[in-house]
Amino acid sequence: MCTISMILWGIWKSRNEKLWNGIVNSASVTISLAYDLLQQWINVQSFSQDPQVSSYAPKEVLSWQRPPSGYLKCNIDAAIFKEENIFGVAAVIRDLNGDFMVCRMHKYNGHIEVREAEAKTLYDVLNWVISLELQRIIFESDSKFVVDATLSTI
Repeated sequence: MCTISMILWGIWKSRNEKLWNGIVNSASVTISLAYDLLQQWINVQSFSQDPQVSSYAPKEVLSWQRPPSGYLKCNIDAAIFKEENIFGVAAVIRDLNGDFMVCRMHKYNGHIEVREAEAKTLYDVLNWVISLELQRIIFESDSKFVVDATLSTI
């Protein structure tokens, strides 16, 4: 069932790539990407079952907080896949009600440290938001290092 679901998701994603970005993927590439993503998901699931990992989980669950009236909120994050020698940056912008507006994801080749990936994410997303000509945005990151470094320069 997971394989079928992931292939359907891959077809949907390829359709969106063609529709929104003009990128056409062959069926073999679409299925290959779906299998790769499924394998990553399986790996994460087995990793999250590790009792040593789950013991470090936060005690309280934090939920998304809406921005003040007149503002948008942009949540950003990075992901590193050491075995594949790639890392990704992602952002999602939502309005006051939490409704999705727009998102960005980008994959880079190469090895990078976590702090660098988080800083690269903020840099990429800031440039992306500027190109969209959006204003009054609150950025939110789970990287204390990047947040502290950014605030110390203001």
